[in-house]
Amino acid sequence: MPIVTIVKPAAGGLGLGFLDGRAVFVPSSDVGETLEIELVEEHADYARGAITRIIAPSDNRFDPECPNFGTCGGCDYLHITYEAEIAHKKTIALDCLRRLGRFAPEALPVLEVEHGPRAGYRSHAELASDGVSLGFFARRSHRTVPLPPDGCRLLAEPINRALASLAPPPPGALKIALDAEGYVRRAPFDSVVREHENGICYRRSLQGFFQANRHLRGRMIEIVRTHAHAVPEAPFADVYCGVGFFSVALARAGMRGEGFDGDAEAVRWARANASDNECAGIEFFSRSADSIAPAALSGRTVIVDPPRAGLSKRFRRTLAASGAPRIIYVSCDPATFARDASAFAAAGFRFAAHTLIDMFPATAHIEQIALFESA
Repeated sequence: MPIVTIVKPAAGGLGLGFLDGRAVFVPSSDVGETLEIELVEEHADYARGAITRIIAPSDNRFDPECPNFGTCGGCDYLHITYEAEIAHKKTIALDCLRRLGRFAPEALPVLEVEHGPRAGYRSHAELASDGVSLGFFARRSHRTVPLPPDGCRLLAEPINRALASLAPPPPGALKIALDAEGYVRRAPFDSVVREHENGICYRRSLQGFFQANRHLRGRMIEIVRTHAHAVPEAPFADVYCGVGFFSVALARAGMRGEGFDGDAEAVRWARANASDNECAGIEFFSRSADSIAPAALSGRTVIVDPPRAGLSKRFRRTLAASGAPRIIYVSCDPATFARDASAFAAAGFRFAAHTLIDMFPATAHIEQIALFESA
């Protein structure tokens, strides 16, 4: 069996080592470890390995608290301390900016970190049922791994209690959520979830998107509001606005603006949330980012919260031509964030603030909030 030493963390919760000059990516590893591995996937310039023996463990390693770790695809970092996990995510985020975004270290602001509890943070989730068991998919598979007897350690405890008494539904996906009143909602019996954050009441479809970390989503709003210089009458545009998570909060602070999203149902909820929270001076439009003209963003603070694919080339050009004084970018993918940040820098925006907000502890997901200001 080949032996490899892990030299740095890599995206996807992997560790990177080298064998005869070829990169090898190993899950459930840690920097500095010497491992015996089996090559499970080989390509011309890289390979994937699986640990068969830990020859020299790192000081960060400990026994995972979940018996499903390594099989279930839900978690990536339960084998190391939370401090080490945060350090690895910082390394990956900065490496992407330097390697993919071509940023010199001195061109980057200090990377701030926000985090909360590592366990019990998820207020909602999508589980998988095979008709016999309920759980999450196995890593790199569509095979259902049954939940442990005491539930998933990432889910809020009321959700685990509800799942423990639930018979496995028919094969397929199960959406489940803990609402603001402490009730556990699940499809198909419930369709609406109420969420409370920072004095704002949000209604949304159980099937729709909403930030899942119940401990940190309020902090997300605070960071965006600070970056937006939220004062009465200041103009803004919220692109990929969803149900109005950021835009309703900014309107409550007295700003005036518009929200855009290609999902018509999300826009309907955004309008309802603005009305429920008595927000004046805000309108929502069912429009894709690529259909927005630069003039619609002129002179406005622009908030963008795109999916993992990031911003299209067309919309990056729109932002560059818009005359927006600042862009607040909420990203869930470090590679596409680095690409888009590089485009902003080329268009004359200064990278002014940068926060890694760990919305998904124990997993490989890396969420960032950044501020770019026009020169």
